[in-house]
Amino acid sequence: MSGHTSTVRCLKLAGDSKTAISGSRDGTIRIWDIETAVCKRVLEGHDATVRCLDVHGNIIVSGSFDGQCKIWSMSDGRCWNTLKGHTNQIYAIAFDGISIATGSLDCNVRVWNVTSGICTAVLQGHTSLVSHVQMRGATLVSGGADGQIRVWSLEDMTTTYCLAAHGNAVTTLQFDENYIVSGGSDGRTRVWDFETGRLVRELANPAEAVYNVGFDKEKAVIIVTSRQNQMTVLEVWSFSSPKETAAGASSPSSRTKRD
Repeated sequence: MSGHTSTVRCLKLAGDSKTAISGSRDGTIRIWDIETAVCKRVLEGHDATVRCLDVHGNIIVSGSFDGQCKIWSMSDGRCWNTLKGHTNQIYAIAFDGISIATGSLDCNVRVWNVTSGICTAVLQGHTSLVSHVQMRGATLVSGGADGQIRVWSLEDMTTTYCLAAHGNAVTTLQFDENYIVSGGSDGRTRVWDFETGRLVRELANPAEAVYNVGFDKEKAVIIVTSRQNQMTVLEVWSFSSPKETAAGASSPSSRTKRD
């Protein structure tokens, strides 16, 4: 699929799994039909790189290096609202259908009401770029270039707890009702207990950098750069308990490939 005139910085799949939304350094958002590889619509309005996207139903939200968050209709491409408040570039965005969370180089997380466009909270505590935000129910989790992971309550907009998670920037982050899994530019991949913030364990051997982590109830997939030979390493880890593993569940395994 071609059409952007510069680097693609973010990509999301719509709920129908037949539509992809991409954001680029060219300042545009493109909506694609995956089956035909045809660009169905180009959304224009940002004045700089589109760095992050999220989608829920018919609504696309985008964050840009112009410091603005925009709300779009996926069906007709109209921009419904432009949210202004950040004083620097937006790097991260999350949207649950009701609230939008944005993370910025200004060190703040802002929470917005999607209907009114009003900023309902400014969450402060990070001391550097906020590069990751995720929402689940009444909880928001953010990760930053300061190595911190912060867990926030969306009910009273306060910090539940803060983790000194990594010796350098948090590069990837995911959580569910049981765990927070994070990776950092310190080459570490760590699993944290969601309720208490306790470090459960480290996954994988220390690497040059951790690029991405994804997990579900049973497995975690980690992409890192090896310190020994600068190869890209993909590792698949089982979240099964030792008893389940002894009974025949998959044990941690890894595969490697060259860049």
